[in-house]
Amino acid sequence: MSKEDSINIELPKTLYNRIIKLSQELGIDDVNEFIIDLIRDSVSRIEMDLGREEYSEEEINRIKERLRSLGYLE
Repeated sequence: MSKEDSINIELPKTLYNRIIKLSQELGIDDVNEFIIDLIRDSVSRIEMDLGREEYSEEEINRIKERLRSLGYLE
């Protein structure tokens, strides 16, 4: 993601520290990507709860990439 396609947000330091600790426990090197994944997952869950059942092409591609990284797809 380019800087032009992103924005900065503020997180409470205690929350950020919790996220860093989780990422270390999970062996995740890129904390920013981890935060983006957490937010995407939360937004998707909320959208599903609100009855949105369709996935955008971008969401489908992210799901496929995730399944590939987990070894479920080639």
